Amino acid sequence: MRHTHISQMEDWLSVLIASYEVAPSKNVVQCILYYIDRILLDDECNARDHSHCQYHRMKAYWHRQKYMLTRG
Repeated sequence: MRHTHISQMEDWLSVLIASYEVAPSKNVVQCILYYIDRILLDDECNARDHSHCQYHRMKAYWHRQKYMLTRG
């Protein structure tokens, strides 16, 4: 069973990503990165190695998006 706290943060990530798809924004990317960091710091996520790796890949992707927005 999924940890409720992580599920809530993942729900917020879904909302933020959907918002970004409609209107790309550096501020939205910063919020996405904030929630990814919070999930990575959660003990439940650290206990599941595959999730931990997936979130590190997501973090790298969103850092690139942020970079592209600041360049543009």
